[in-house]
Amino acid sequence: AAVAPFATSLNTLNNGLLIRAGGDEKVYVSHNNKKRLISNNQILNSYGYSWDNVLVLSKSMIEVISLNNIIRLSETEKVYALNDFGYKRHIPNQKVFNSYDLKAIDIADINQTEFASYPESNLIQLVGGNEIYMTTGNSKKKVGLTENIQNLGYNPNAIHIVNETD
Repeated sequence: AAVAPFATSLNTLNNGLLIRAGGDEKVYVSHNNKKRLISNNQILNSYGYSWDNVLVLSKSMIEVISLNNIIRLSETEKVYALNDFGYKRHIPNQKVFNSYDLKAIDIADINQTEFASYPESNLIQLVGGNEIYMTTGNSKKKVGLTENIQNLGYNPNAIHIVNETD
């Protein structure tokens, strides 16, 4: 396998290919030439994957593959974004989806075991801002500032950075 920060016919990854960097135990599954972390053996087994099928690539190859952070529970309609820490947040509508230049082909349909492994979060922060809000439906309520969020009992890893449209 060969990978690069851009896709060509010579460096695409098949959907469902299991990959990891040599010397690293983190296993990823490919979807539309992107990677999504398989965070535990239960998820690996729920798909019928085997450790014997994991392709070992160089660390530099793994690093240039962008993250697949758009998911949907198989046979449902709701689409979710994953932040860098694995917290999911529902994307409320097509306008918001489009505002991030997302593509439907990047939505990975996942099983219930994997879907349940991602905790849901309704904490948002405007890109470049320092105020944290909690969303409920179409409304938001200010929770506090980034530097105080942990003192207020919230996990800073649960925050999703959002754009103005969102």
